[in-house]
Amino acid sequence: MLLQNDQAGKIVVLGTVHFSKKSVEEVSEIVQFLNPNAILVELCRQRVSLLELDEKKFLEDAKNFDSHKFKEAVKGHKGLSSGMLHAMLLKTYADIAKELGVAPGGEFRRAYQEASLII
Repeated sequence: MLLQNDQAGKIVVLGTVHFSKKSVEEVSEIVQFLNPNAILVELCRQRVSLLELDEKKFLEDAKNFDSHKFKEAVKGHKGLSSGMLHAMLLKTYADIAKELGVAPGGEFRRAYQEASLII
């Protein structure tokens, strides 16, 4: 989406797809094409840690996600319900990452990396 005001300049809103290698590459292509003055990455608090996620380690861990790691994830949270939900989410992320070969938040990390080149 393109928002334009002759006095303020242009704002481009880029929608991305989670767990998509193509979306990650498109972030770089669009940033390089537009050569913006600034980049804003909109994240909720829970996703900020994705900016520093080690993708190689995540993908390796995803390949080896077993019942022991599931139990560890449950124990790492206060309360059984919270721990089970967290472990199930990790398992789902691991399965998707194994299937698609991409770690969660790749599009956020790429935008963040591109922004660091501007500054």
